[in-house]
Amino acid sequence: MLRVVGKLKTLWTGLFFQPNEAKYFHYLQKKPVKKQDDSKTVVLIEFSRIYSNIIGLYYFLLELRAKTNASFVAYMLYPLKPWTSLLLFKFKKIYQALGVSKFILVHPQNGMADEIDTYLKLHPIHINTTKDLEMLEFEGVWIGDIVYDSYLYKTRKPTVDVKSTELQMEIREALYYYLFWKKYFSENKVQSLVVSHTVYTHFAVASRLAIALNIEVFQVNDAGLYRLSTEKKYAYHEFFDFKKALGQIPKDLQLLGREWAKQRLQRRFGGEVGVDMSYSPVSAWVGSSACAEIVPSSRKKILVATHCFFDSPHPYGLNLFTDFYEWLTFLGKISERTDYDWYLKSHPGFLPGNDTVLSELSRRFPKLKVISATTSHPSLLSSGIDLVLTVYGTIGMEYAYHGVPVINASPNNVHIAFDFNLHPKSIGEYEALLLSLEKLSLNIPKEQILDYYFLKNFVFHQSWIWSSLEEMTVGIGGDNMLSTNEILNYFFKVYSPELEAKALKNAKEFLDSEAYCPMKSPEELRELLHQPKTG
Repeated sequence: MLRVVGKLKTLWTGLFFQPNEAKYFHYLQKKPVKKQDDSKTVVLIEFSRIYSNIIGLYYFLLELRAKTNASFVAYMLYPLKPWTSLLLFKFKKIYQALGVSKFILVHPQNGMADEIDTYLKLHPIHINTTKDLEMLEFEGVWIGDIVYDSYLYKTRKPTVDVKSTELQMEIREALYYYLFWKKYFSENKVQSLVVSHTVYTHFAVASRLAIALNIEVFQVNDAGLYRLSTEKKYAYHEFFDFKKALGQIPKDLQLLGREWAKQRLQRRFGGEVGVDMSYSPVSAWVGSSACAEIVPSSRKKILVATHCFFDSPHPYGLNLFTDFYEWLTFLGKISERTDYDWYLKSHPGFLPGNDTVLSELSRRFPKLKVISATTSHPSLLSSGIDLVLTVYGTIGMEYAYHGVPVINASPNNVHIAFDFNLHPKSIGEYEALLLSLEKLSLNIPKEQILDYYFLKNFVFHQSWIWSSLEEMTVGIGGDNMLSTNEILNYFFKVYSPELEAKALKNAKEFLDSEAYCPMKSPEELRELLHQPKTG
């Protein structure tokens, strides 16, 4: 009975607008994106039911329509079932207001089994190691990282069993998307592709193939705009350009930016919740007494800041290790060769199952001691942590600011442009550093940390729509509400003609440029930092 009630509720919400949804649909109808039904050129748009994506899409597509007469086609990642049209009914109306004239269904349950079998006969795939999987290509199109991450997320396994049925199914699913889009791109003149994500199989295969075919690809949501390319297949890669971007900012604004960053970090390290971390409901910087779990000793104390085993280890590209389990296994073996105290700390917000894996690793490598995920950073610093290890976590900036050396395990980590962390280029170099910590010497330039923070959280990542992503997230009740329609209530609370004009201006300037993502100009920075221009 409960299952029936649940299905009816799902059907009801798919068919009928809630009051705030009806209000937003009315807003779209007042200025809909113009449809173009008979064009031979196509703009493909990923169909998303998440309103934070839709809000961004609307302003972006208004400006894109001004530049193209192509037909807008939305592709829906759903199986061809009798209930699909009913479930998506109201959202199809919304996308029609976004200028979409045609919808297509793309899902592995929709067929192509024979084509997949034929491909595998002509192009046998042999996966013997996790590295083989990570580097997997379909006809020269790199696909392995997204297959890898999809496998971990779906199976909730910490690493890949390369001989498993689940992996074979995941590869077949990736082949479905690859062959579907290969056929579609060959039969249609696709001008642009607009996506919501650049990770996971169902989202990212289309963008990888489109990039290989020199089709322009954008990732669009309310928080950011990205233009993808062969050099930058992922969103959120602007950190590679931080040094170059800093050189384009006048010196007086750089100094103001450092002061802004310093004030923000003081608030963050003082225990204030959500300072440039809108996704975090609690602060990890409260409390200062020494951590009881850290055993007093004269040995070096190593803090390993773990990552969620199941949640996309490749959001920025390749790391030194193929996944987080292999990274920690390597560290476990290193622990047996050293006389250090090793502590593993996860994050309270990780997906269920992480603690079990960490406990198993600790039993396997007894020197790896698991401490509570809720242990505060001030208490760890008070306990005399000598070194932090991460793959690409924000802890690299945080502990460096407090004078603690950090070694990243990825050449694609967010701090790579600066020298306040160590960035070994190979596993061999990483191993050598870990085995000779007594020789480790790192001058941590705090000015670089402030520059990094200013660039990341001000120059690049203030929303192109909202006045503040932080205020928006708090306004809707937290990061976990982003996938609900609560953001529509916030939209109408803060909406003004100025907000709309800002969004359209930012979208137009981005489309008119060749930029990877928007960056504030010196004039914008000066205005936002409330500093009169100097002669």
